[in-house]
Amino acid sequence: MIDIDFIMLLHSRLHIHEGSFQFLAHKVVIIDFEMKKQVALMKTETVNTINEPNVEPFIKKAEVARRLQKTVRTVDNLMKRGILPYYKIGRSVTFKWSEIASQLAQTCRVSFRSK
Repeated sequence: MIDIDFIMLLHSRLHIHEGSFQFLAHKVVIIDFEMKKQVALMKTETVNTINEPNVEPFIKKAEVARRLQKTVRTVDNLMKRGILPYYKIGRSVTFKWSEIASQLAQTCRVSFRSK
């Protein structure tokens, strides 16, 4: 990225003190290294965003309870009654919030009293 020959040319043209030149060259090498790391990171992020669509993460039972403002025991009861969709992998249970919101919208009714 940064050409060391260019730095040498600056040293000869600007008559930079030898100690200052070494300090400058060292800083340039550090900056060059950091720039290369940033470019590599940007390439990796670009590849990841191209290969992976936006995948909704799984959430745990405690997070479902927190979002619904209920207890974990209530979430267990809703699961048992078939109201909350869930995934069971081994002994652990996980959820997708979008599926829970969709299921609740279909099965739970909101009614208002008419005056």
